[in-house]
Amino acid sequence: MGQIQINPGTLKGLIGNMTSTMNGFDSAASSIDVSFSENKLAFTDELESRLNSLKSELTNMSTSTIASYNHMSNSVDEMTEVDRNILF
Repeated sequence: MGQIQINPGTLKGLIGNMTSTMNGFDSAASSIDVSFSENKLAFTDELESRLNSLKSELTNMSTSTIASYNHMSNSVDEMTEVDRNILF
């Protein structure tokens, strides 16, 4: 039987990096702004609708992912010495 020890600081750093990356993704998704104000056609209406729907889905995904990362980070703070050792 072997053992792997988890360094909480390293794990929190990794989670922090992932959160930072996802915050950048969220900013990019939030900045999507599509509107065709003149010469509206059925095609542009549909395109505008789909792109705005995509924006909504991307921002919802990034928001929930960031919340999950925050939960993971908080869980690392609660790890005991036993939790930090993975036995195999």
